[in-house]
Amino acid sequence: MKLSKKGTFVVVGILGVLFLSRFWFLEKINFIQKSSVNKKTTPELAREMTSFRKGISFLLTTRKEFVGGSTFIIKKLNEICQNKELEVLWKKKIDEDLKDQKFLYRLYDPTFSYQNISELENIQNPNTRLIAKAAYCDKFSYRNILQEINSFERDNAYNSSHLLLALTIMKEKNCYEEKITSLIDEVANELIQAQNKEEKLYICNPLSLDIYAERAAIIGYAGYSIENSWVEKILQCQEENGSWFDDPHTTALSLWAIAQKDKKCE
Repeated sequence: MKLSKKGTFVVVGILGVLFLSRFWFLEKINFIQKSSVNKKTTPELAREMTSFRKGISFLLTTRKEFVGGSTFIIKKLNEICQNKELEVLWKKKIDEDLKDQKFLYRLYDPTFSYQNISELENIQNPNTRLIAKAAYCDKFSYRNILQEINSFERDNAYNSSHLLLALTIMKEKNCYEEKITSLIDEVANELIQAQNKEEKLYICNPLSLDIYAERAAIIGYAGYSIENSWVEKILQCQEENGSWFDDPHTTALSLWAIAQKDKKCE
C-alpha cells in the first residue's frame, strides 16, 4: 500500500518518538542503576568509616558521662589529631568539669589556678594526688613531690601508669632532675614488659582493656614506641558503634593509644 506524503511524515514521526522514548528509557534505567550503586545506606557508610573515625564519632555523639580525666585525654588526643570537633568537645567538657567539685585537678585547663595550693595535699586518692601535684609542680618543692613518688606503690598496671603520667607531666613542665629521667625509663620499661606479657591474654572485657589501653597510651605519651600488636589487640575489642564498651573514658584512651602509634588520626 502506497502512503501519501502526509502519511509518510506521520509514520516517520511516530518512529522517531518511539526511538527517542526508548533512548530516554534506557538512560533513565542507567541513571537509576548508577544511583543505586552510589547511594549507600547508613550501615554501609558506617562500615566504610575507619575504626578511628568511628571512635571519634562515638565521643562526639554519646550522652554518657565523661569521667576519670576523659577531658584531659581528649585534649591530648586532639594535640595529635588537630580536629576542630575534638577541640570543641574538650573545651565544652572543661566547662562541665569546672562545675563538678569532684575534679580537683585541671590538667586540661590552662586558665585555672588554685588560690590555695595546699588543698592538693588533702586529696585522699594517691593516684589523683600525685597527678595533681605533677600538674602544679611549679607550686611545690621538688623534695615534696619526690617524697610522694618514693612512697607511691607501683603495680605495673593502674598505679604505675599514673606514676609514668605524672613523671611525664613533670618533665613537660621542666620540674625534674636527672633522677626523674632515669625513673621515667625504669617505669616505662616495666610497663612495656607488662604490656607485652598481657598481649597474649584475652583482654576484651572493660577492666582489662581499660588498663591495657591506658598503659599503651601513657607509654606513647612518655615518648616510647607503640607496638603494632598493641593497636591490633585494642582494635579487636572495638564495638560496632565505634566505642570500646560504650564508655567514653575507655574509648578516649584507646583512640589516644592508636593515634600515638604513627602520630596519625586515621
